[in-house]
Amino acid sequence: MPACLDNAKSVSDGGYCSLIAFSVEFSHNSAIIRNIVFGEHREGVGNLMPLPLIHTDTVMNNPVDLVFFLDLKMLRIAAIVGVGTLLQSLCSVLSKASQVDGKYEYSTLISNTLTEVVKLLIAGLLFAFRTPRTQRNSELFTLCRSRRHLIYFALPGLLYLGVNYTFFVLYTVTTPSTAQILSNFKVITTAVLSEFIFGRLLSRPQWLALVLTFTGLTLSSWPLGDSDFGSNLATACIVALIFAAFSAAAGISCEAVFKSTNYSIHLKNSTLYVYGVLMSVATAAIKDPGVIINPFHGFNRYAVLLICTRAVAGLVISAIMKYGDTILKNFSSAASLCVTVFLANICFGDAIVPQELFAVLLIFLALMMYGLPEVKAGSITRGGGTVEPMWKKWIARQPEAPLPTFDDKEELDDESASV
Repeated sequence: MPACLDNAKSVSDGGYCSLIAFSVEFSHNSAIIRNIVFGEHREGVGNLMPLPLIHTDTVMNNPVDLVFFLDLKMLRIAAIVGVGTLLQSLCSVLSKASQVDGKYEYSTLISNTLTEVVKLLIAGLLFAFRTPRTQRNSELFTLCRSRRHLIYFALPGLLYLGVNYTFFVLYTVTTPSTAQILSNFKVITTAVLSEFIFGRLLSRPQWLALVLTFTGLTLSSWPLGDSDFGSNLATACIVALIFAAFSAAAGISCEAVFKSTNYSIHLKNSTLYVYGVLMSVATAAIKDPGVIINPFHGFNRYAVLLICTRAVAGLVISAIMKYGDTILKNFSSAASLCVTVFLANICFGDAIVPQELFAVLLIFLALMMYGLPEVKAGSITRGGGTVEPMWKKWIARQPEAPLPTFDDKEELDDESASV
């Protein structure tokens, strides 16, 4: 093991990590890049271990360690979000490049299904070759015997199915531009649901950042010239709120899967993508049964590149969910709009109108504001102490119902006995 990782491992045992030693080893060991980006390093053959946490006494005795590891964590998250933003922007460019005369000659339903299949193949290969055999067999055995876990992993897929259905209904009750504008409500509903599910209290600048993001996305979707919002605006708003609720619930449940279970991230991805493939095939068979006869009709090289890029982007987004949160994923999607505006100008010669520039400026300001080192609502200091909101204290007093974990051996034995 490199000396810097050995030093870092000693932090969890109460020791200290030398910043100078780490810097020297970083310049000579490219494996540390994977440690920063993915938060994992090799311990033995193929065993991936998470970055060590800092004990409170260590932080209090040596604040330099706190600053160093916070910078390391922020660098890792920023790298993941940056890659995810670029990949999502590239997906938008490839999506337009795959069109012929402004239309898709291939089935978008089959494209979504193939994307899920490619993601499943990549995640399965990573789980097979990057996880030790004993750990791999143990996790597979535990997952297959736990019906609660299998149902738990199926929940995001069912919710995303609701997202797709309500979005389709939204497009049928109103115009496409109005549907695109109203769909941006998911930015706000995700933050609200995140507060109640995870107790993740946001500061007022962060709420203002979310409002600016919503405004920028709405402005980018606003039609130029005369605006036609359709005659069923009230119905469209109700459907949009249902869509936003489904979208927020799907994102929150997916984040909970990544953070509340002890399986390998590759097994989590593989299990989620199995359900994703099943949901995509069912959706394609219900909406357009004719595509099953000739599923690959109209596919060109850009459509194939789009499938591969979307698959890799999905894996990066899962890393954002694991190391960040759903709100950060929404910010990454919003930031991809800023990159797409300029990529479309370079690749297709699309003119950048002032409306789009103003939207990009709002989203950029929102990203900067959300990352400001402000004190959050859940950590208000008064007289050297910390004051928690009353509703959060009330929730803390309620009996906990922990999610199933990898070590629920008694429950697994009961389930296997009942079977």
